[in-house]
Amino acid sequence: MSVSTYDKYNSLRDFLKTGQRSIEDCVLHMGQNKRTIYRALKVLRSEPGFRTIRGKGGTRFAMEDASLNTKISIIQSLENIAKKSSGSASEERLVASIQRLISNIQKNNGTTALEAFPTHDDFIIDLGPQTDCNFNNEALKKKIEKCLQSIRNHQKIKIQYTRTQNSLTETFVIKPVKLIMRIDTLYLWGAHEINGEESMRLFVFNQISRFTYLSETFKPIKENPATLYQYSFAKWIPDTKELPPTQIVLEATADWSAQIFKRFHFQNNNDFASSTQKKTKLELYLSITPDFKSWLFGMLDAVKIIKPLSLKREAQKYLEESLKALK
Repeated sequence: MSVSTYDKYNSLRDFLKTGQRSIEDCVLHMGQNKRTIYRALKVLRSEPGFRTIRGKGGTRFAMEDASLNTKISIIQSLENIAKKSSGSASEERLVASIQRLISNIQKNNGTTALEAFPTHDDFIIDLGPQTDCNFNNEALKKKIEKCLQSIRNHQKIKIQYTRTQNSLTETFVIKPVKLIMRIDTLYLWGAHEINGEESMRLFVFNQISRFTYLSETFKPIKENPATLYQYSFAKWIPDTKELPPTQIVLEATADWSAQIFKRFHFQNNNDFASSTQKKTKLELYLSITPDFKSWLFGMLDAVKIIKPLSLKREAQKYLEESLKALK
């Protein structure tokens, strides 16, 4: 059955809404020749939200929701008015009305807050001295935005990456999938080819020294980032063949450690086997990695290791060697 010109335009319009696309991308998606694609783009060019992006990788096209951008701009203006309130009774009533209007716009149009954190003067976000990211750094912000754009557009990138262990700098061609902030470190998670096979890998973002867009795009990768840390305690991602997940049973023997047990996020490993006023028992299914042992051995005065026996013996050896070092 033949497809109408109207349906072709609709299909191309929807495709351009998913990100920046080259002529070649459009030809592949539509199954049409370049002449037909150029003719359709000429028609769509007159519509609100149509964008032509020219860069080193060639010319790309996209369709943005112009009405949504307008609504976001309205929300920002209203929020700025609300922030300038002097606190008088009449202005407080005005602010309350503004907040209701903002909520209605977001509810009726599917828009959400523009930032992950509220930018209130009384809400201070301090990432501490150990974080490797200064989000006030303009160069870092630009690099993050470039990376996010390549993820949105399913666009391959080339990076120069310096390893921590030996300061060796290597070049990788990556299919970027997600940016992940894990504890105090920002990572780029993506796929790259090694020994003829595609492999998912984490790259420490601060160790990427050069970042280049490539013209080639790729099909969306449907890997679930939650599986990355399924058997991890902190940042260390184990090779489950070398460090297979193990059932670990711990018992808090002090009130403060019981609170730590309840406060920590163990992914799906948050099964409290039993809980009394004095003791809390926690069952985990994790790989016993160096960072897990480092955390656990620092709490041996307040935590009892019930199983596995091998971990218990390792903890005893750690305490004996620490005691010898102090003599």
